[in-house]
Amino acid sequence: MCVTVLFPMKKSILNIVIITMEVLHSWSSLEVFFVSVIVSIFEIEQFVMFVIGSNCDAINVILKNFTNVVPQPKCFDVNLGLSNGMFLVILASVL
Repeated sequence: MCVTVLFPMKKSILNIVIITMEVLHSWSSLEVFFVSVIVSIFEIEQFVMFVIGSNCDAINVILKNFTNVVPQPKCFDVNLGLSNGMFLVILASVL
């Protein structure tokens, strides 16, 4: 942005510079989105368990008594991971 103020330019060149700056600014928001997705993947399970608290304890006991298929039965569980498309987003934000 300082370039547009410090260096005199023709209006057509100034428009190109401003559009280029806006595009670059938009791509920088992609990096913020990527970081927030990665952090949420690691933190969402802890957050969900905090929200549920001990409300599932009675159900877990019942599940443990009547279910022999699952080693650690839970009334609620969250499993997250990165899909193949996320690696494309990572590559785009690095470039």
